Amino acid sequence: MDGASLPLDGWIVAAMLPAMTYHSTDAHGVSEINPSVPRMRAILDSIGESGDADHPDVWLTNDDNGWTLTYTDGGVLILENLDDDDSRPRHLRQVSRAR
Repeated sequence: MDGASLPLDGWIVAAMLPAMTYHSTDAHGVSEINPSVPRMRAILDSIGESGDADHPDVWLTNDDNGWTLTYTDGGVLILENLDDDDSRPRHLRQVSRAR
């Protein structure tokens, strides 16, 4: 299965393997350490609630290695490593929240 067909919940679960420490940040800028899958669904649903056009995204970061999944209000899922300056972000477009 290629990454484009993996459901969004699959990306979330893959990003939170048991031995990892991770945190999420919602559209209001509130961070939460090791949120549950249902809580991450609620965080995705917070997109558009803040009314802040400068920060409409939500993200999930693996604190051990810097890999981050960002989901934008426009339906773009971005995978990037914030700890590696040489790493380039990868974008999946037209990803619905339901996926």
